[in-house]
Amino acid sequence: MKRIKKWMALLIGICVLTAGCGNGAQTESAGTASGSSENKEAGAEEAAGAGEESSESAFSDGEKQKVIWFTSATKYKAAYESMAAKLLEEENIEIEFQQVADDQYHTMLKTKLATGDAPDIFEHNAPTEYGTVNAQENCVELTGEEWVSRLVNPDILKDKNGKIWAFPTESSECYFGMYYNKGLMEELGLAEEMNPKTYEEFLGLCQKIKDKGVVPVYFPDKDSSVMQCWVTSALPIVLSVNNPDALEKIRVNEAKWTDYPEYIQVLETLTELYEKGYVNENHASATQDMWKEAVATGEAAMMYTGEWTVTDMLAKYPDLELGSFVVPFADQDATSIGAYVSSVYVCKNGQNTDAALKVLECFSRPEYMNLYYEQLPGFPAFSDVDGGQVPQCVQSIVDNYVETNKYFIEMNGAIPEMSSILPDLWKNYVDMVNGGSTPLQIVEEWQVKYEEYMAETEQTGF
Repeated sequence: MKRIKKWMALLIGICVLTAGCGNGAQTESAGTASGSSENKEAGAEEAAGAGEESSESAFSDGEKQKVIWFTSATKYKAAYESMAAKLLEEENIEIEFQQVADDQYHTMLKTKLATGDAPDIFEHNAPTEYGTVNAQENCVELTGEEWVSRLVNPDILKDKNGKIWAFPTESSECYFGMYYNKGLMEELGLAEEMNPKTYEEFLGLCQKIKDKGVVPVYFPDKDSSVMQCWVTSALPIVLSVNNPDALEKIRVNEAKWTDYPEYIQVLETLTELYEKGYVNENHASATQDMWKEAVATGEAAMMYTGEWTVTDMLAKYPDLELGSFVVPFADQDATSIGAYVSSVYVCKNGQNTDAALKVLECFSRPEYMNLYYEQLPGFPAFSDVDGGQVPQCVQSIVDNYVETNKYFIEMNGAIPEMSSILPDLWKNYVDMVNGGSTPLQIVEEWQVKYEEYMAETEQTGF
């Protein structure tokens, strides 16, 4: 695998605290999986041996412990089951995965944290969601954990005071692109056209695919976190032409969302795909599982997403070959990326905090994380972990855009302070493509909500 350590310094340099989009994963419900047993006081001491090969611990000698792991459909990975099974055998800690739909996750997590019904572990992006989950009040600080010394990219996790509140599963992530079924494109005779250089060429490609009787672009709009990837990645690229500092001005209240017609233009490009019939007709009820199956089986040609969907799909459809290209928004040869990582948090008020810390210590070990990357090749958070063979369609975006500095930080990430209210905006996008509102209405209503929230939370400039 090409480890791309070289470009990590780039992200560290530009890692303003950023919000991300949802990561793709499967939506089947997860059951109870594995774990280890814990001796409360010994648990903290055992955390110091994170990198050791021995599985001897106070947990394995005592009564079986249970850890509640709260997650969402997009965050949960089937690879966790293999890691949890090993944990149960070696440490006698059982992990109970509690998985809920993405559109319910934010609300349910906030409720659990506020009402004392906190899980032992939950998943969220970091550092972008530190404020969203009020990490300082609700979570265990992880800065001093032994595994921190083995992180490839520790700076991406630090808050403004240099503290770490989350355990990362990747060193960096979020490489947006149009991923497509290569075999299908060859059958349609369009393999040579899968690299449009202008936005009009991209629309022309969609029309050619449609003329062949295939859905050009599939969207699973039952989960609004997928559609929003188009907007969050396109806007900074479009703004770069005439207003490259627009998002920073909006962040500190020197400008408004309504000041920039580019936002409306990006929303119009999205609605245009639906109006021209370039999107699956069942988009409103389509799920992420349907999305992946449609592209994998050739019902649809393309999907706009990040690398998390690719690795998940290839684990389920090992014979599938995916290609990728960057959509030339505003005719720009660039993409957007996130400066955040999918992460695991330990709740300060969970029922089994010591066992939860032991879970992270074990999961940081190469023998555990290698199980993860065997199924989901990627860019490991730890220097001694084998990330496997990264899919070429992902590696090409890293090589051609990340390593060459032809990228921007996604819209969501440029203003991390607004991450708590982003799910409401994403639902509005879905309403928009279903004819419930216009792009102008979306932007005007968002400005009001954004300004009120930023003032209420006393953000800089408000």
